[in-house]
Amino acid sequence: MNEKLLAIHAAYADKWLNEKANITPEGIKALNDLYGKPIPEPGTAESIAAIYSLENNAARIRIDGPLSIEGPDVFDKYYGYAGTSYIDIIGAIEKANTDPMAQNITLDISSPGGNVDGIFEAAEAVRTSAKPVTAVGSGMVASAAYWLASQAENILAANPITEFGSVGVVVAGYDTSGLGERMGVKRVTITSSRAPDKHADIGTEKGQSILKSRIDAMERHFFSAVARGRHVTEEHIAENFGKGGLLIALDYDQSKPSALSSGMIDGLQKTPNGPQATSVIYSQNTVSTPAAAGENNTPAPAGTRENAKMTLAELLAADPSAKVEFDGHLAAAEKNGREKAESDAKAIFAKCKVAFDNEAYAGLRDLALKVISGESKIEALEASYANADMFAEKEKSLLAQIETLKTGSVPGQAPDLSATPESKAMDAAGMQALEEAKKRKEAQGKWQ
Repeated sequence: MNEKLLAIHAAYADKWLNEKANITPEGIKALNDLYGKPIPEPGTAESIAAIYSLENNAARIRIDGPLSIEGPDVFDKYYGYAGTSYIDIIGAIEKANTDPMAQNITLDISSPGGNVDGIFEAAEAVRTSAKPVTAVGSGMVASAAYWLASQAENILAANPITEFGSVGVVVAGYDTSGLGERMGVKRVTITSSRAPDKHADIGTEKGQSILKSRIDAMERHFFSAVARGRHVTEEHIAENFGKGGLLIALDYDQSKPSALSSGMIDGLQKTPNGPQATSVIYSQNTVSTPAAAGENNTPAPAGTRENAKMTLAELLAADPSAKVEFDGHLAAAEKNGREKAESDAKAIFAKCKVAFDNEAYAGLRDLALKVISGESKIEALEASYANADMFAEKEKSLLAQIETLKTGSVPGQAPDLSATPESKAMDAAGMQALEEAKKRKEAQGKWQ
């Protein structure tokens, strides 16, 4: 029996492995002849470039099909199974972290999972990335693929029917002992005295027990990684993350479990023509979502959806897309505020400059300087300008009246130069009023 330890969706694995097992060397040669182009070795620049792209300052890494160290072979390519090498995933993340144009990383994942061998290193590369990582799932994100996605800061679904889960490990292989016996071939296995479990036979109960112990040990690592990445308990994973099955991203029947309601993902990806993303906020082992209209806000058990008040910092930390949007609004507000402040400062300076350009306001220059330095408000200076203008108008009017008294002129008549006691008295009163007006003008700067 040839067995391989896998973290892959079982139904997909059955079909994939069966088809691969039944292809002959002649079939492989025929596929090579048809395909015509050698598949680049994993880890090479060409192989990494095939899954790496840069879009809007985000490095995008495409992860399709079964996951393995060796990557897809010609069978996978020709029959549409695709496939991605763990080595290429690690290399693409390293490339993104050193790419000066990449501000963050997006993993575009559509995969049923794959081999356990290699997943630890790839998942660790995601977890320890120097730049923030968001996983976006489409089609299926199962088993090892979900293990990988769970180490990203956020997981989004491309659409509501993307499937997530299959959290667990499986041993895949073929028991050919019955066929061998029918053909007269009997398999005999002998192990050394102190290594009775060295060669577990999947065709026997003991062999199955031994192999189950192995995959349980692997599963514990799987659960531990997902629990750490999703901020939930392993008990919550076992109970709510599909129990080895798959959950769709969002079920409109809220009484049914979904990847979103269970906390497996953070929301739906925002699209130019689609709905706004649904955000799920994590706080320890609690998952929260905004309440729907008319929905009661009732407490929920740890690890389930509930409607809780979150701080802005928690919201932005949990939803990168919201943070990008918030930062954009903040930058716009800062820009608008800066432009308004500059405009206001120019307007204030222009008003203060009037005191230095116009001798009529010479008495207000000290006040203008205080406004520029921030010691006084512009309103005080504007009020002083108004007072000065009012006194200037009164002075002008008074001078006109005095001039009329002096000349004794009336519109349309020649001035009467004869002086009478009455006119002299009026002239003296006018001169006194003029002197008082001048004194008030000189003192007005001191009043302010």
